[in-house]
Amino acid sequence: MHVLESRRIRSTANLMDFLNDVDYPATKDEIIALAEDHMVSHDIMGRLKQMPNRTYISLADATDEVPV
Repeated sequence: MHVLESRRIRSTANLMDFLNDVDYPATKDEIIALAEDHMVSHDIMGRLKQMPNRTYISLADATDEVPV
């Protein structure tokens, strides 16, 4: 496995772990504020900021909108 691919897989796993801890429903702004509080990586924060600006009702709803 290529090193960059391995990092991307770990980053995606960390992102899913973070989103699993969100108390839904939550707006994009609430998710980003929580991410700042948890000091997530720049990669994860960048991916969260690309999500559409709306309210997410569940983990599945949020993960459908996060760029991979």
